[in-house]
Amino acid sequence: MPMAVGGYARFIEPNNIRQRKLELDIHGLPASFNGLTIAHISDIHYGHHLSESKLASIVQDVQANQPDVICITGDIVDHGNVVPAEIVPILRQLRAPYGSYAVLGNHDYRGRGAEAVQNALQAAGIRMLRNDNVILRRNHEVLALAGIDDALEGTPDMTRAMQGISGKMCCILLAHEPDWGSVALNYQVDLQLSGHSHGGQVRVPLVGPLFLPTLGERYPDGLYTLERVDRPNRPLQIYTSRGLGTTFLPVRLLCPPEWALLTLRSIG
Repeated sequence: MPMAVGGYARFIEPNNIRQRKLELDIHGLPASFNGLTIAHISDIHYGHHLSESKLASIVQDVQANQPDVICITGDIVDHGNVVPAEIVPILRQLRAPYGSYAVLGNHDYRGRGAEAVQNALQAAGIRMLRNDNVILRRNHEVLALAGIDDALEGTPDMTRAMQGISGKMCCILLAHEPDWGSVALNYQVDLQLSGHSHGGQVRVPLVGPLFLPTLGERYPDGLYTLERVDRPNRPLQIYTSRGLGTTFLPVRLLCPPEWALLTLRSIG
């Protein structure tokens, strides 16, 4: 039995990538953006048992769903001798009407470094949000999309990331580490998209995740709602992806990899 479980965790579940579909009620979302779809991709970890062919298949699946926006929340590559430029032709296929955006993760700072990852994504037509934001426009209404530098290896700056975003504007934040939500709660952020934790990667019945990384312990998997005392009608929602790849050991157990298709619904 242990050998069978080990074989499943090594060879089957890491390849059982699922598409998780959710509808999120977003307070303050402009009516024009009701029904907006976001493809949320995280923790590709290219180079650690995730090949170019596997990534190409994932990209094809994402594109088949025709999302309005594509968001990548870090750890695009793993570390070591991985060459980020190798996946530019594949990532270039990620196209959406309102664009493709990404933030860096802690692993992107290792190996050849964050600049190499950023250059590769920019070559693929994906805009890096490194303490920066972009304003999406539809029918004279706006939606802010902000992103921070990695909280563990980079220099995150929420003040810079939120610059120009007014107090009434609905805002989505890309932040690799989900526990950054404790900081985002103090800003005009309505939805935070994160990864980093891999959902634990290995889960044991009645125990849960065997290991969760720093800043991936409070909100490790799925959807969370953080209420605000000062603004009870504008809670912060955090969606943490289990991610696509693996790190350290190339295994997953009771925690299959995923990418998410999020449909935003306007309420209030």
